[in-house]
Amino acid sequence: MNSDLLVLLFIITIFIQSFIGKKIHGFILNPITLINVIFFLHNWSFSFSKLFVDDLEWFAPGNVSYNTQSSVLTINLISIWLLFFGYVLFFKRSKRKIEKKTYDFSSYKYAYICLTVIQVGMAISSGSFFGTYGENQPLDSTSAFSPINIFLTSRVIFGSVYLINCKKKDYIYILLFEVLISVISGGRKTLVIIFISFLLSRIEKIKINPSRFFKVITGGLAAVYFIGFISIYRLFSGTSMSFVEKLSMANEELTKNIGLFFTAPLASVNSEGVQNWVYQLIESGQMKPTYGLSYVQAIVNTVILRPFQGDLVNYQAAYYFKYIAYPDVDNHGWDFSYTAEAIMNFNYFAPIVSFILGIILAFIYKKVTIDNYYRSFYFIFVALLYIHFRTDSTALMRLIFFYIFFFFLFRKMKLIKIKKIIR
Repeated sequence: MNSDLLVLLFIITIFIQSFIGKKIHGFILNPITLINVIFFLHNWSFSFSKLFVDDLEWFAPGNVSYNTQSSVLTINLISIWLLFFGYVLFFKRSKRKIEKKTYDFSSYKYAYICLTVIQVGMAISSGSFFGTYGENQPLDSTSAFSPINIFLTSRVIFGSVYLINCKKKDYIYILLFEVLISVISGGRKTLVIIFISFLLSRIEKIKINPSRFFKVITGGLAAVYFIGFISIYRLFSGTSMSFVEKLSMANEELTKNIGLFFTAPLASVNSEGVQNWVYQLIESGQMKPTYGLSYVQAIVNTVILRPFQGDLVNYQAAYYFKYIAYPDVDNHGWDFSYTAEAIMNFNYFAPIVSFILGIILAFIYKKVTIDNYYRSFYFIFVALLYIHFRTDSTALMRLIFFYIFFFFLFRKMKLIKIKKIIR
Protein backbone atom coordinates (compact mmCIF):
# COMPACT_ATOMS: atom_id res chain seq x y z
CA MET A 1 0.00 0.00 0.00
CA ASN A 2 1.54 3.35 -1.00
CA SER A 3 1.95 6.27 1.38
CA ASP A 4 -0.63 8.50 -0.37
CA LEU A 5 -3.38 5.94 0.18
CA LEU A 6 -2.30 5.50 3.80
CA VAL A 7 -2.53 9.26 4.35
CA LEU A 8 -6.10 9.15 2.98
CA LEU A 9 -6.92 6.36 5.45
CA PHE A 10 -5.46 8.49 8.25
CA ILE A 11 -7.68 11.42 7.25
CA ILE A 12 -10.76 9.17 7.25
CA THR A 13 -9.65 7.75 10.61
CA ILE A 14 -9.33 11.12 12.31
CA PHE A 15 -12.86 12.12 11.23
CA ILE A 16 -14.46 8.80 12.24
CA GLN A 17 -12.74 8.61 15.62
CA SER A 18 -13.34 12.29 16.44
CA PHE A 19 -17.05 11.88 15.58
CA ILE A 20 -17.34 8.84 17.87
CA GLY A 21 -15.39 10.69 20.57
CA LYS A 22 -17.88 13.56 20.43
CA LYS A 23 -20.77 11.10 20.67
CA ILE A 24 -19.23 9.52 23.77
CA HIS A 25 -18.22 12.71 25.58
CA GLY A 26 -20.50 15.38 24.11
CA PHE A 27 -17.74 17.80 23.14
CA ILE A 28 -15.19 17.92 20.33
CA LEU A 29 -11.95 18.40 22.32
CA ASN A 30 -12.25 14.98 23.94
CA PRO A 31 -9.36 12.55 24.61
CA ILE A 32 -9.95 10.68 21.34
CA THR A 33 -9.74 13.83 19.22
CA LEU A 34 -6.71 15.15 21.10
CA ILE A 35 -4.77 11.89 20.74
CA ASN A 36 -5.57 11.91 17.01
CA VAL A 37 -4.13 15.42 16.74
CA ILE A 38 -0.97 14.29 18.54
CA PHE A 39 -0.71 11.25 16.26
CA PHE A 40 -1.12 13.46 13.20
CA LEU A 41 1.59 15.91 14.22
CA HIS A 42 4.15 13.32 15.22
CA ASN A 43 3.38 10.26 13.11
CA TRP A 44 1.98 11.26 9.71
CA SER A 45 2.09 15.05 9.23
CA PHE A 46 5.27 14.68 7.17
CA SER A 47 3.61 12.22 4.78
CA PHE A 48 0.58 14.52 4.62
CA SER A 49 2.77 17.56 3.87
CA LYS A 50 4.64 15.64 1.18
CA LEU A 51 1.39 15.45 -0.82
CA PHE A 52 1.75 19.20 -1.40
CA VAL A 53 5.56 19.62 -1.40
CA ASP A 54 7.14 16.66 -3.13
CA ASP A 55 10.76 17.57 -2.33
CA LEU A 56 10.13 18.00 1.42
CA GLU A 57 12.71 16.11 3.49
CA TRP A 58 12.26 14.54 6.91
CA PHE A 59 14.57 15.06 9.89
CA ALA A 60 17.02 12.21 9.52
CA PRO A 61 20.41 11.63 7.85
CA GLY A 62 20.50 11.26 4.08
CA ASN A 63 21.20 7.53 4.29
CA VAL A 64 17.77 6.84 5.82
CA SER A 65 15.74 5.45 2.93
CA TYR A 66 12.18 6.49 2.06
CA ASN A 67 11.46 2.93 0.92
CA THR A 68 10.10 1.95 4.35
CA GLN A 69 7.81 4.98 4.68
CA SER A 70 4.66 2.98 3.89
CA SER A 71 5.61 0.18 6.31
CA VAL A 72 6.04 2.61 9.21
CA LEU A 73 2.85 4.48 8.27
CA THR A 74 1.00 1.15 8.40
CA ILE A 75 2.33 0.54 11.91
CA ASN A 76 1.12 4.00 12.95
CA LEU A 77 -2.30 3.49 11.35
CA ILE A 78 -2.81 0.19 13.19
CA SER A 79 -1.53 1.88 16.36
CA ILE A 80 -4.09 4.69 16.35
CA TRP A 81 -6.92 2.19 15.86
CA LEU A 82 -5.68 -0.07 18.66
CA LEU A 83 -5.35 2.97 20.92
CA PHE A 84 -8.91 3.95 20.01
CA PHE A 85 -10.25 0.46 20.79
CA GLY A 86 -8.27 0.30 24.04
CA TYR A 87 -9.81 3.61 25.13
CA VAL A 88 -13.39 2.84 24.06
CA LEU A 89 -13.41 -0.67 25.54
CA PHE A 90 -12.14 0.45 28.95
CA PHE A 91 -13.81 3.85 29.27
CA LYS A 92 -16.98 3.60 31.28
CA ARG A 93 -18.06 6.14 33.88
CA SER A 94 -19.26 4.80 37.20
CA LYS A 95 -22.99 5.39 37.78
CA ARG A 96 -22.72 5.20 41.56
CA LYS A 97 -22.39 8.40 43.57
CA ILE A 98 -18.82 9.27 44.41
CA GLU A 99 -17.25 11.80 46.74
CA LYS A 100 -15.83 14.76 44.85
CA LYS A 101 -12.96 16.82 46.24
CA THR A 102 -11.34 20.12 45.36
CA TYR A 103 -7.74 20.62 46.47
CA ASP A 104 -6.00 23.93 47.09
CA PHE A 105 -2.79 23.91 45.03
CA SER A 106 -1.64 27.45 45.89
CA SER A 107 1.55 26.06 47.50
CA TYR A 108 2.60 24.84 44.05
CA LYS A 109 3.05 28.46 42.96
CA TYR A 110 5.84 28.98 45.48
CA ALA A 111 7.47 25.65 44.64
CA TYR A 112 7.47 26.66 40.97
CA ILE A 113 9.02 30.06 41.73
CA CYS A 114 11.75 28.57 43.98
CA LEU A 115 12.75 25.88 41.47
CA THR A 116 12.69 28.35 38.58
CA VAL A 117 14.94 30.83 40.40
CA ILE A 118 17.41 28.04 41.26
CA GLN A 119 17.41 26.66 37.71
CA VAL A 120 17.88 30.07 36.07
CA GLY A 121 20.60 30.98 38.58
CA MET A 122 22.50 27.74 37.91
CA ALA A 123 22.16 28.18 34.15
CA ILE A 124 23.49 31.75 34.25
CA SER A 125 26.41 30.90 36.57
CA SER A 126 27.47 27.97 34.39
CA GLY A 127 27.08 29.93 31.16
CA SER A 128 24.77 27.28 29.68
CA PHE A 129 21.87 29.74 29.46
CA PHE A 130 23.45 31.52 26.53
CA GLY A 131 25.08 28.53 24.88
CA THR A 132 24.08 26.81 21.66
CA TYR A 133 20.95 24.72 22.03
CA GLY A 134 21.77 21.01 21.71
CA GLU A 135 25.51 21.27 22.37
CA ASN A 136 27.50 19.06 24.79
CA GLN A 137 25.03 16.19 24.70
CA PRO A 138 25.92 13.08 26.74
CA LEU A 139 27.04 10.10 24.68
CA ASP A 140 25.27 7.47 26.78
CA SER A 141 22.59 7.03 29.43
CA THR A 142 25.04 6.87 32.36
CA SER A 143 26.69 10.15 31.31
CA ALA A 144 23.24 11.77 31.30
CA PHE A 145 22.99 11.27 35.08
CA SER A 146 22.37 14.71 36.59
CA PRO A 147 20.04 14.38 39.61
CA ILE A 148 19.94 18.09 40.42
CA ASN A 149 18.95 19.13 36.90
CA ILE A 150 16.43 16.29 36.71
CA PHE A 151 14.89 17.39 40.02
CA LEU A 152 14.67 20.98 38.79
CA THR A 153 12.65 19.87 35.75
CA SER A 154 9.81 19.14 38.17
CA ARG A 155 9.05 22.87 38.07
CA VAL A 156 7.01 22.15 34.93
CA ILE A 157 4.66 20.07 37.09
CA PHE A 158 4.27 22.75 39.76
CA GLY A 159 3.74 25.48 37.16
CA SER A 160 1.20 23.46 35.16
CA VAL A 161 -0.88 22.32 38.15
CA TYR A 162 -0.99 25.81 39.60
CA LEU A 163 -2.10 27.43 36.34
CA ILE A 164 -4.78 24.79 35.73
CA ASN A 165 -6.32 25.48 39.14
CA CYS A 166 -5.64 29.19 39.74
CA LYS A 167 -8.40 31.78 39.48
CA LYS A 168 -6.08 34.79 39.33
CA LYS A 169 -4.34 36.21 36.29
CA ASP A 170 -0.97 34.83 37.39
CA TYR A 171 -0.92 32.79 34.20
CA ILE A 172 -0.02 35.91 32.19
CA TYR A 173 3.19 36.45 34.16
CA ILE A 174 4.16 32.78 34.24
CA LEU A 175 3.59 32.27 30.52
CA LEU A 176 5.44 35.47 29.58
CA PHE A 177 8.35 34.45 31.82
CA GLU A 178 8.48 30.99 30.21
CA VAL A 179 8.48 32.62 26.76
CA LEU A 180 11.46 34.73 27.84
CA ILE A 181 13.35 31.68 29.13
CA SER A 182 12.60 29.80 25.89
CA VAL A 183 13.91 32.66 23.75
CA ILE A 184 17.13 32.94 25.77
CA SER A 185 17.85 29.24 26.24
CA GLY A 186 16.50 27.89 22.94
CA GLY A 187 14.53 25.17 24.74
CA ARG A 188 10.75 25.18 24.57
CA LYS A 189 9.51 21.95 26.18
CA THR A 190 8.61 23.46 29.56
CA LEU A 191 6.76 26.35 27.93
CA VAL A 192 4.80 24.03 25.63
CA ILE A 193 3.79 21.64 28.43
CA ILE A 194 2.65 24.47 30.72
CA PHE A 195 0.83 26.29 27.90
CA ILE A 196 -0.97 23.24 26.46
CA SER A 197 -2.11 21.91 29.86
CA PHE A 198 -3.34 25.38 30.84
CA LEU A 199 -5.08 25.99 27.50
CA LEU A 200 -6.86 22.61 27.52
CA SER A 201 -8.18 23.25 31.02
CA ARG A 202 -9.77 26.47 29.77
CA ILE A 203 -11.20 25.35 26.42
CA GLU A 204 -11.89 21.61 26.84
CA LYS A 205 -15.69 21.86 26.71
CA ILE A 206 -15.97 25.04 24.70
CA LYS A 207 -18.70 25.01 22.07
CA ILE A 208 -17.28 25.69 18.63
CA ASN A 209 -19.30 28.07 16.46
CA PRO A 210 -18.62 27.09 12.81
CA SER A 211 -18.69 30.71 11.60
CA ARG A 212 -16.37 31.89 14.35
CA PHE A 213 -14.12 28.87 13.85
CA PHE A 214 -13.80 29.71 10.14
CA LYS A 215 -12.92 33.31 10.98
CA VAL A 216 -10.28 32.21 13.49
CA ILE A 217 -8.72 29.77 11.01
CA THR A 218 -8.75 32.40 8.26
CA GLY A 219 -7.26 34.99 10.58
CA GLY A 220 -4.64 32.50 11.76
CA LEU A 221 -3.58 31.63 8.22
CA ALA A 222 -3.42 35.32 7.35
CA ALA A 223 -1.24 35.93 10.41
CA VAL A 224 1.08 33.08 9.44
CA TYR A 225 1.32 34.48 5.90
CA PHE A 226 2.07 37.96 7.25
CA ILE A 227 4.81 36.67 9.58
CA GLY A 228 6.36 34.78 6.69
CA PHE A 229 6.11 37.84 4.46
CA ILE A 230 7.88 40.03 7.05
CA SER A 231 10.63 37.43 7.53
CA ILE A 232 11.33 37.32 3.79
CA TYR A 233 11.01 41.11 3.43
CA ARG A 234 13.82 41.56 5.96
CA LEU A 235 16.15 39.57 3.71
CA PHE A 236 16.09 42.50 1.30
CA SER A 237 16.54 45.19 3.97
CA GLY A 238 20.25 45.63 3.24
CA THR A 239 19.79 46.07 -0.50
CA SER A 240 19.44 49.24 -2.55
CA MET A 241 15.98 48.26 -3.82
CA SER A 242 13.10 50.66 -3.31
CA PHE A 243 10.32 49.96 -0.82
CA VAL A 244 7.95 48.88 -3.61
CA GLU A 245 10.58 46.59 -5.14
CA LYS A 246 11.21 44.96 -1.77
CA LEU A 247 7.48 44.35 -1.31
CA SER A 248 7.24 42.85 -4.77
CA MET A 249 10.27 40.58 -4.30
CA ALA A 250 9.12 39.43 -0.86
CA ASN A 251 5.66 38.59 -2.17
CA GLU A 252 7.16 36.76 -5.17
CA GLU A 253 9.45 34.64 -2.98
CA LEU A 254 6.67 33.81 -0.53
CA THR A 255 4.24 32.89 -3.31
CA LYS A 256 6.88 30.69 -4.93
CA ASN A 257 7.45 28.78 -1.69
CA ILE A 258 3.95 28.99 -0.20
CA GLY A 259 3.53 25.23 0.00
CA LEU A 260 6.82 24.79 1.82
CA PHE A 261 6.00 27.71 4.13
CA PHE A 262 2.81 26.11 5.42
CA THR A 263 4.00 22.48 5.45
CA ALA A 264 7.51 22.91 6.89
CA PRO A 265 6.22 23.76 10.41
CA LEU A 266 4.18 20.53 10.37
CA ALA A 267 7.18 18.50 9.26
CA SER A 268 9.34 20.10 11.96
CA VAL A 269 7.34 18.50 14.81
CA ASN A 270 7.18 15.16 13.01
CA SER A 271 9.39 12.15 13.79
CA GLU A 272 8.76 9.86 10.80
CA GLY A 273 12.41 10.17 9.82
CA VAL A 274 13.66 8.70 13.10
CA GLN A 275 10.89 6.08 13.08
CA ASN A 276 12.04 4.85 9.67
CA TRP A 277 15.65 5.02 10.81
CA VAL A 278 14.94 2.67 13.73
CA TYR A 279 12.80 0.41 11.53
CA GLN A 280 15.66 0.07 9.03
CA LEU A 281 18.24 -0.61 11.76
CA ILE A 282 16.02 -3.41 13.11
CA GLU A 283 15.38 -4.84 9.64
CA SER A 284 19.09 -4.80 8.75
CA GLY A 285 20.07 -6.53 12.00
CA GLN A 286 22.22 -3.63 13.18
CA MET A 287 19.87 -3.11 16.12
CA LYS A 288 18.40 -5.93 18.18
CA PRO A 289 14.85 -5.50 19.52
CA THR A 290 14.77 -4.75 23.26
CA TYR A 291 11.50 -6.66 23.91
CA GLY A 292 10.13 -4.23 26.48
CA LEU A 293 13.38 -3.56 28.37
CA SER A 294 13.34 0.16 27.55
CA TYR A 295 9.94 0.44 29.27
CA VAL A 296 11.23 -1.55 32.25
CA GLN A 297 14.18 0.86 32.49
CA ALA A 298 11.79 3.82 32.34
CA ILE A 299 9.82 2.49 35.32
CA VAL A 300 12.89 1.45 37.32
CA ASN A 301 14.48 4.85 36.65
CA THR A 302 11.74 6.58 38.67
CA VAL A 303 12.90 4.94 41.91
CA ILE A 304 16.51 3.79 41.32
CA LEU A 305 19.27 6.19 40.26
CA ARG A 306 21.12 5.41 37.03
CA PRO A 307 24.47 4.44 38.66
CA PHE A 308 22.66 1.65 40.52
CA GLN A 309 20.66 0.23 37.59
CA GLY A 310 23.43 -2.05 36.33
CA ASP A 311 23.21 -3.03 32.65
CA LEU A 312 19.55 -1.99 32.55
CA VAL A 313 20.59 1.67 32.29
CA ASN A 314 21.90 0.99 28.77
CA TYR A 315 18.36 0.20 27.61
CA GLN A 316 17.08 3.75 27.93
CA ALA A 317 15.55 4.00 24.47
CA ALA A 318 17.06 7.26 23.21
CA TYR A 319 20.61 6.26 24.21
CA TYR A 320 20.25 2.66 23.06
CA PHE A 321 19.37 4.11 19.66
CA LYS A 322 22.13 6.75 19.81
CA TYR A 323 24.80 4.17 20.69
CA ILE A 324 24.04 2.28 17.46
CA ALA A 325 22.93 5.06 15.11
CA TYR A 326 25.31 7.96 15.88
CA PRO A 327 27.57 6.99 18.81
CA ASP A 328 30.25 9.71 18.69
CA VAL A 329 28.11 12.80 18.06
CA ASP A 330 27.74 15.20 21.00
CA ASN A 331 26.96 18.56 19.38
CA HIS A 332 23.49 17.70 18.10
CA GLY A 333 21.02 14.86 18.04
CA TRP A 334 17.78 13.54 16.61
CA ASP A 335 14.73 13.58 18.84
CA PHE A 336 13.63 10.05 19.60
CA SER A 337 9.97 9.11 19.43
CA TYR A 338 7.09 7.14 20.89
CA THR A 339 6.60 5.05 17.73
CA ALA A 340 10.35 4.56 17.25
CA GLU A 341 10.61 3.15 20.78
CA ALA A 342 7.65 0.83 20.19
CA ILE A 343 9.29 -0.43 16.97
CA MET A 344 12.63 -0.78 18.77
CA ASN A 345 10.96 -3.04 21.34
CA PHE A 346 8.46 -5.07 19.35
CA ASN A 347 9.08 -4.38 15.64
CA TYR A 348 5.89 -5.38 13.72
CA PHE A 349 3.98 -5.79 17.00
CA ALA A 350 4.68 -2.17 18.02
CA PRO A 351 0.95 -1.20 17.91
CA ILE A 352 0.32 -3.20 21.12
CA VAL A 353 1.97 -0.32 23.00
CA SER A 354 -0.75 2.02 21.72
CA PHE A 355 -3.48 -0.36 22.89
CA ILE A 356 -2.01 -0.16 26.40
CA LEU A 357 -1.78 3.64 26.13
CA GLY A 358 -5.48 3.74 25.21
CA ILE A 359 -6.34 1.77 28.35
CA ILE A 360 -4.22 4.11 30.51
CA LEU A 361 -5.87 7.18 28.96
CA ALA A 362 -9.33 5.71 29.62
CA PHE A 363 -8.42 5.01 33.26
CA ILE A 364 -7.19 8.58 33.78
CA TYR A 365 -10.17 10.24 32.10
CA LYS A 366 -12.70 8.13 34.00
CA LYS A 367 -11.48 9.83 37.18
CA VAL A 368 -11.44 13.42 35.88
CA THR A 369 -14.74 14.26 37.61
CA ILE A 370 -13.63 12.87 41.00
CA ASP A 371 -11.31 15.75 41.94
CA ASN A 372 -9.02 18.40 40.49
CA TYR A 373 -6.00 16.17 41.19
CA TYR A 374 -7.09 13.76 38.44
CA ARG A 375 -8.39 16.62 36.31
CA SER A 376 -4.99 18.31 36.42
CA PHE A 377 -3.28 14.98 35.79
CA TYR A 378 -5.30 14.45 32.62
CA PHE A 379 -4.47 17.85 31.12
CA ILE A 380 -0.78 17.51 32.00
CA PHE A 381 -0.71 13.93 30.68
CA VAL A 382 -2.01 15.09 27.28
CA ALA A 383 0.54 17.94 27.23
CA LEU A 384 3.31 15.50 28.16
CA LEU A 385 2.26 13.17 25.34
CA TYR A 386 2.48 16.07 22.88
CA ILE A 387 6.11 16.64 23.89
CA HIS A 388 7.15 13.10 24.76
CA PHE A 389 5.93 11.56 21.52
CA ARG A 390 9.32 12.94 20.44
CA THR A 391 11.35 11.62 23.37
CA ASP A 392 11.58 8.24 25.07
CA SER A 393 9.47 6.68 27.82
CA THR A 394 12.13 7.38 30.48
CA ALA A 395 11.59 11.14 30.24
CA LEU A 396 7.79 10.71 30.27
CA MET A 397 7.75 8.34 33.26
CA ARG A 398 10.00 10.66 35.25
CA LEU A 399 7.55 13.57 35.03
CA ILE A 400 4.55 11.34 35.76
CA PHE A 401 6.39 10.09 38.85
CA PHE A 402 7.11 13.69 39.92
CA TYR A 403 3.41 14.54 39.58
CA ILE A 404 2.30 11.66 41.83
CA PHE A 405 5.21 11.90 44.30
CA PHE A 406 4.95 15.63 45.00
CA PHE A 407 1.18 15.49 45.43
CA PHE A 408 1.47 12.87 48.17
CA LEU A 409 4.50 14.62 49.70
CA PHE A 410 2.73 17.99 49.86
CA ARG A 411 -0.40 16.31 51.24
CA LYS A 412 1.69 14.63 53.94
CA MET A 413 3.30 17.98 54.79
CA LYS A 414 -0.18 19.58 54.81
CA LEU A 415 0.83 22.01 52.07
CA ILE A 416 -2.18 20.88 50.02
CA LYS A 417 -5.53 21.14 51.72
CA ILE A 418 -9.03 20.12 50.70
CA LYS A 419 -11.12 23.20 49.89
CA LYS A 420 -14.42 21.47 49.18
CA ILE A 421 -16.03 18.04 49.43
CA ILE A 422 -19.23 17.16 47.55
CA ARG A 423 -20.95 13.93 48.53
